[in-house]
Amino acid sequence: MTENISVREAEVTFTRKGAAPMTALKALNLDIEPGGFVSIVGPSGCGKTTLLRAIGGLQPLTGGEIRVGGDVVIKPRRSTAFMFQAPTLLPWFTVNQNCLAPAKLRGKVTTDYKDRVSALLERAGLAGFEDKYPSELSGGMQQRVSIVRALGQNPEVLLLDEPFGALDAMTREQMNFDLNAIWRREKVTTVLITHSIPEAVLLGQRVVVMSSRPGRIVDDIEVPFGPERTPAVMDDPEFARITAHVRSYFAKDTDDAEKGPTRVRD
Repeated sequence: MTENISVREAEVTFTRKGAAPMTALKALNLDIEPGGFVSIVGPSGCGKTTLLRAIGGLQPLTGGEIRVGGDVVIKPRRSTAFMFQAPTLLPWFTVNQNCLAPAKLRGKVTTDYKDRVSALLERAGLAGFEDKYPSELSGGMQQRVSIVRALGQNPEVLLLDEPFGALDAMTREQMNFDLNAIWRREKVTTVLITHSIPEAVLLGQRVVVMSSRPGRIVDDIEVPFGPERTPAVMDDPEFARITAHVRSYFAKDTDDAEKGPTRVRD
């Protein structure tokens, strides 16, 4: 079962003794449908990661509210899984042991959980590597393990913070298609933070553009391609048009932040 995400007038202000308050997010509103895939882009320091952490219950709001599946988020939820830029695998655990670690921590390593992890490893092209250690894997393979570990928990929401940023270009592109294939099978509500505009357009059903700090949404763009994304999508003139439109926000002073959200349609 997947869940919707509703962000209403979200605000996060950081205060530190001896320093002026810093507002990372202000009056931010966002709705994500169950099973949707939304990419979020914005300038460095605009609050993208703060927003992701708030959705995941890792960052308290100072104003507004966030609901997942109708429930107000006030702390981390077991049904929400994270994936970060570094795979953060335990080097002394095998691939299989790393994937089972979340269940082991809860004392719930069931047969169903093991079967789910095995199936996900096969779908991720990792069958036969179950007993390998992270040091024996390439960077791309380590990230696949990280995806399997996250999805093994059968989450309702998957939050991705620049997960492929450290990979070389060719591996990163392949990981994009792998992630798309896994998302289509799992139908988990997914939010991706990325600095790559082509990656955002390639993977997202929508691309949300944030302003510079304090972060607000200045555009919410529907990507008019079907759920399956193949290399041919990147050759489509519409892909180039949307990518250029998103890039335009970062090629000039963003006076657009005062104009409110708009939508790019066919």
